[in-house]
Amino acid sequence: MKVKTAIRQILSEARPKGAPPLIPEADPRTLPLSFAMPIYVYEYLDDKGQGTGECFEIVQSMSEDALTEHEGRPVHRVPQAPNIAGKWSDMKAKSNLSNENLERLGFTKYQRTGDGEMTRVAGKQGPKKLNH
Repeated sequence: MKVKTAIRQILSEARPKGAPPLIPEADPRTLPLSFAMPIYVYEYLDDKGQGTGECFEIVQSMSEDALTEHEGRPVHRVPQAPNIAGKWSDMKAKSNLSNENLERLGFTKYQRTGDGEMTRVAGKQGPKKLNH
């Protein structure tokens, strides 16, 4: 797998020559590399297919299928809320969700302008105002 090779190369370049491996025989998908791929949460299942409450995180490409087992035990992916830029996010993430960028990507955005009223601030589809 190309990703595993790249992660191992990054880790090997990060340590001095002759030093022991940072994480011996580690599954690269469990490494904390936020720049590489999304982190998914999985929960171990019991014999009846019910969640045990025991969870783990794993770095995994969005194109990969969800795991069905891990370390010989059955698992399922736990749905997580997406990380969406908001009031306390960094400026780059906010600029990605700017009105201009959303409109360029074909999205429509409404903003609350009064009690029960919303005005379209990005996009060209849909009514200009919404009233509740």
